Parts: sequence; structure tokens; C-alpha cells
Amino acid sequence: MAPAARTYLLSALDTMERHALVRGEVDWPKLRRDALGRAEGASGPAGTHEAIERTFRGLGDGHSAFLTPEEAARAENETPDEQVHPQVQRLPKGLGHLTLPPIRSDTAAGPCLRAARAAVREVDRAGACGWVVDLRTNTGGDMWTPLAAAGPLLGDGEVGAFVEADGTRTPWTIESGTPRQ
Repeated sequence: MAPAARTYLLSALDTMERHALVRGEVDWPKLRRDALGRAEGASGPAGTHEAIERTFRGLGDGHSAFLTPEEAARAENETPDEQVHPQVQRLPKGLGHLTLPPIRSDTAAGPCLRAARAAVREVDRAGACGWVVDLRTNTGGDMWTPLAAAGPLLGDGEVGAFVEADGTRTPWTIESGTPRQ
């Protein structure tokens, strides 16, 4: 393996080991051997991408992923029109239904939040007696925009938390419909 490829791969593995949600459950020496074996013969950093992707998938934590530089650039440059828009509807018996899409770019956050909040207000004014918040299509990205969209429905107080692998907990709260950390 070329030195630049090895350095790139080892840097990725070091980052995974420091930050993986499941880092305490991983056999890191074996994971490193396997990744180095998969990248054997790589002539540059790009030659290690498949090994890094397979390693991330192997963690199985549901929160880690690898994007090539090209994939990261595409994701960063998505326009709001490429995003799935929030959907709000009134269900039978007065329930509101809010579907929150993934937000993958800063340019999509504002329009998505405004659209979701306006639609929620409209269904609320029509007499919604409760809400279903549907996250099935939300595969990740910015969590704060969808949380802000649902904020008025959640009420004030603690609504969740980040929990580090060591158990450290950082709560998220809602105050007047706005998320806070």
C-alpha cells in the first residue's frame, strides 16, 4: 500500500476508534487488520474508500457512515428543491400527521422549517387533537431543523439527549417551541 493511502486509512481508523458510538464493543486490532487487508495494494487515498466504507458498515451502530470527498461535496451542495419537503395532513378523528424529511444542507434547513411550521399551524387551527410525527423517511443529517419543526408540538422541557459511549448525557430541551442544548 502506498504511504499516502496507509496514512489516510489509519487516520480514518483512528477517528472511528475515538468517536464510534460502539467503540467499547469493537475488537479494534481485528478491525484494523481487516481494513488494512481490504485496502492492500491501494495506490492512494481513493483506493482505501471501499475498505473504510465496509469498516463503517461493520460497526453496525446505525449512526456512522463514510462519504467519499465527491459524495460529501454533492451532499453539501444540494439545493432545497432536491430535498424531500415536510408533509403535514389531518388524519381521521382529528389527528395531525407530520412527516419530517432528512436535512442534508444548510440551504434546505430554513425553507423546510418554515414550511413545516406553517403547515403545523394550519392543521392545528383546523382543530388537531393530537399528532403523529413520522420519521420513517428521515435517514439522518441535521437533527435540529426537524426538532425545531416539531418543537411546538412537543411542549417545553427535555425531549431527548446525546449520550456518549462513556455514558455522558447532554440533554436537548424545547423552550417556546425552539430546541436548546
